[in-house]
Amino acid sequence: MTGLDEILQRLGFGLPSAVLPLVKLPLRLTRGQHLALANAGAGTPDGVNALSDKHLLDCVGAAVTAQLRPKTIGCRLMFRESEGDK
Repeated sequence: MTGLDEILQRLGFGLPSAVLPLVKLPLRLTRGQHLALANAGAGTPDGVNALSDKHLLDCVGAAVTAQLRPKTIGCRLMFRESEGDK
C-alpha cells in the first residue's frame, strides 16, 4: 500500500494505521469496535482470532461475536435457551 492509499484509508475509516488490517475482517465493524479490538491487543484478523470469546464479546458485542464465531457462540446461546426452558 502506498502512503497516499494508507492516508485515504485512514481518513475513510477514521482509524489509525495500526488498526487498518482489521478492515479485512469478513464483516463491517463500527469505528468503536475497531478501536476496542485494537485496545484489546487485536489489531489484526489473526489477533481477533486469538482473543477469548469473552474478550471478543466485550469488544464487539454479541451479534458480531456470533457472526465471527458462529459454532462457539451459537452452541452456547442454544444451551442457555434450553436451560431456560427447564
